[in-house]
Amino acid sequence: MRLGQLRATGIFALLLITSILASTASAQVARRRHTTTVLPDGNVLIVGGTNAAEAALDSTDLHRGTAPVYYVADTLNLRRASHTATLLPDGRVLVTGGCSGTPTCLSIITNTAELYDPQNNSWTTTAGAMTNARFNHTATLLPNGTVLVVGGQTSAVGAVTTSCEIFTPAVPPGTGSFAACPANLQLARAGHTATLLHTGRVFVAGGYLGNATPGFAVSTELYDQGLNLWSAGPSLIQKRAFHTATQMGHQKVLIAGGVNGRNIEENFGIMQTVEIYDPTSNSITPAQPMAARRAFHSATLLPNGEVAVLGGLANITTTYVRESITLDGVSRLAVTPIAGADAVARPSAIGSTMTINFDDTQMSVNENGIIMNGDVYLSSPNIITSFGIAHFPWP
Repeated sequence: MRLGQLRATGIFALLLITSILASTASAQVARRRHTTTVLPDGNVLIVGGTNAAEAALDSTDLHRGTAPVYYVADTLNLRRASHTATLLPDGRVLVTGGCSGTPTCLSIITNTAELYDPQNNSWTTTAGAMTNARFNHTATLLPNGTVLVVGGQTSAVGAVTTSCEIFTPAVPPGTGSFAACPANLQLARAGHTATLLHTGRVFVAGGYLGNATPGFAVSTELYDQGLNLWSAGPSLIQKRAFHTATQMGHQKVLIAGGVNGRNIEENFGIMQTVEIYDPTSNSITPAQPMAARRAFHSATLLPNGEVAVLGGLANITTTYVRESITLDGVSRLAVTPIAGADAVARPSAIGSTMTINFDDTQMSVNENGIIMNGDVYLSSPNIITSFGIAHFPWP
């Protein structure tokens, strides 16, 4: 038996789509890796992303806040996905970086930025480009109206950066400019979070480390704009990337979900654990896990103080088996189909190989013998057995 494998066949995923109020309207194109920004008038600006073929999009939509209606907004000057979108104090939206290639988005990584003006529904490229091309980075509005751009991936092969930069907006019709931070991150990271704290500092947590040092980050950092310095924060309880980090009403930060140490393309290692960062004590403590595993989700602080965690990618089950295994003795493999599916596993002869079609099938495993020449893949660290609970630490 192998634990925590990075690859497997016959695995499937469930995309969790949750909303408070479902709209009956449709946007002009299906997209992912896009951004959504609530404008001062309550409308939602939907920008870029990729289509089903992984090509970058230049289209944008406006979803009207008072009615289920989408409007086609002005087209971006450059296709982009995995970018950032930040609402500025003057009502404009700053979009930075991303991948912009066609037919494959990652064939081009851009250092350009654009500003959307909702007053005249137009995009304007900033006069100066960013100091670094990047995607899967963060862009955080600071108390003085500037924007802190942090980290990200800089190439299709997985290089990530420690660099950060500050965007200073100009009075319209001017655009603004970028300048490198006086100090860089202590650790190169992408897919991290950057949360503005009530103290004015920015709390950066987790992320993935890229191809130079494969893996995920357990560290956190704090940016002090007054000192223009980065300092180490407390370590996370679990390394993670593509999670959320939301400052709550009592000024603590809720860190939820994400992925860690597994092959996310094959849907391993999606997390349901939650941690809380306390800026006052500069410490992190565990919290009650979510009801479902989630990554690439959203988290929004509601007026009543609750945090709404919506959507994302999640595992259907916590235990997986390869499509082809060899059974020994009286071993049996039981597979319970989801309603409407027709895939059923039957006992195989001793020493022979059983091939199972896992498409649209939820699995439950009842093993009464020994599995030989095969692997059992576990994406949960806790396994309940007849003699108790076995715990396998995550890397």
